[in-house]
Amino acid sequence: IEVGIRNAGLGLVLIFSFFNGLGGMAVVAGVWGFWDIIAGLILAGWWARKPLRSGGPASLGQTKGQIKGQTKAQAKAQAKGHSA
Repeated sequence: IEVGIRNAGLGLVLIFSFFNGLGGMAVVAGVWGFWDIIAGLILAGWWARKPLRSGGPASLGQTKGQIKGQTKAQAKAQAKGHSA
């Protein structure tokens, strides 16, 4: 969302600096800024409701045992053949 707002703001600055504030161009940049906010909020809400898959980004750097709910000590013991 933040990048979209910055881009819309930059667009408005360029329009008013180099094109003498042509009305149609300013409206397009302004509407684009609102669209970035609305689309970003909708997309963020959709992603927040979508469940993570096992092995996805949330589990990077974890062992398979940790993803299954084991502690590091339990995963090491199981790898060595001992039960924890």
